[in-house]
Amino acid sequence: MSDDIISSIRKNMDKFSKSQKRVASFIANNYDKVVYMTAGKIAYKVGVSESTVVRFAMEIGFDGYPDFQKNIKNETKNKLTVTQRISSAKEQYGQDDNILDKILNMDIEKIKTTLSLVSKEDFLESSDTIIKANKIYIIGTGSTFMLSNFLYFYFNLMFNNVQQVFCFNDSGMFNDIVKIKKGDVLVGFTFPRYSKQTVRAFLYARDNGAKTIAITDNQNSPLYSIADITLFAKSEMTSFVDSLVAPLSIINALIINISIKKDKDLTENFDDLENVLNKYYFYKSFEDNFDE
Repeated sequence: MSDDIISSIRKNMDKFSKSQKRVASFIANNYDKVVYMTAGKIAYKVGVSESTVVRFAMEIGFDGYPDFQKNIKNETKNKLTVTQRISSAKEQYGQDDNILDKILNMDIEKIKTTLSLVSKEDFLESSDTIIKANKIYIIGTGSTFMLSNFLYFYFNLMFNNVQQVFCFNDSGMFNDIVKIKKGDVLVGFTFPRYSKQTVRAFLYARDNGAKTIAITDNQNSPLYSIADITLFAKSEMTSFVDSLVAPLSIINALIINISIKKDKDLTENFDDLENVLNKYYFYKSFEDNFDE
């Protein structure tokens, strides 16, 4: 079976039995929905028995339907268009009054899965690498810009050497990282659909001798083979929305772990910051006139 499941199904269509062709045709034309459909539901849709769907999955080289569904989900998640994602969300959730419970429980499971995926040794090495870096660069595009912005906000309070990389275009991105060199570190995020700009930034950083830390979803990520350290976080596109609770939890853990290691420096930094904020009335008290 080819690595590209859908292409292989289409190429081998003539080799299937009549009932298998019906299954194959449905899967090839509706793979965005199939990732959330049971074997029984596919069988109902095409008018065959459930066992025919299961046998079809085994015929094309999988251990059974669950194994097929897992692989096709992994293969197609970086290819689905926004329209296809919305369509698959309807298949997954329908018109469900319990959608809030479903989404929150799915996010809880992503964090649990991440806990089993992420290497504690790599996590600690990431903290040490960031602390020792001459300069820290942070990059994220699309929805992961939110992650990079969150990390930058806190690192900027903790360090004097942080650069957020903006990716509105390639020229702007390279303007931000052009001086990256040995002794620096680039921290980057990418999840399906993977960002070519982030990959280019990592290649440039690596070629200039900088350390690179990737926060991404699995070994199929284009950053995995480039980065010096990779922290895996479970992520999934829910409809057209990226669920990023797991990578955000890793960020929180990094910030807290580094803050503990830099306790003395941070205390001095925050004392100075608090004095400035108080002097210039940045925060208002309950006694203040809020109309001022």
